[in-house]
Amino acid sequence: MGGPLDEDCVGQGIIAALNQVFGTPGSTEYNYAHNNNTFDTVTNTPGNASLLTAAYKGAMGTNYPSGQGWSIYLSELEALNPTPGPDGQQQIYDIAQYRLYRLQNSKAMKTKTHTPHAGGHMHYDGNVNFNHDANEISAPVK
Repeated sequence: MGGPLDEDCVGQGIIAALNQVFGTPGSTEYNYAHNNNTFDTVTNTPGNASLLTAAYKGAMGTNYPSGQGWSIYLSELEALNPTPGPDGQQQIYDIAQYRLYRLQNSKAMKTKTHTPHAGGHMHYDGNVNFNHDANEISAPVK
């Protein structure tokens, strides 16, 4: 594997699944995610990647990606300790808060990948600072 989010781990199929579920408020998939939103159960504590994985499984239902790639990626993300930037545990929590807020407010979310820089953090609308109102979230890929 080349990095936490690459074709062997979390390829474009997973990005497409995330966009299908979270990208269009009012769609069948989005409504399912909205009605099965448990992202509020993800705490900012050690082991939170498994909580986020469970929240994704609940929200995505049958659209949850098969295989282990997504949960492996989230576990690797949690283990990050970049400098500068938030640690992986904080990033997992931020992702959950982002999904929670956007689902509660019926707002679209687009997921994409980016080349890691500045410690490999998640980016929200091009910023490393968490923003509930960003309509885009991106994850590092090598």
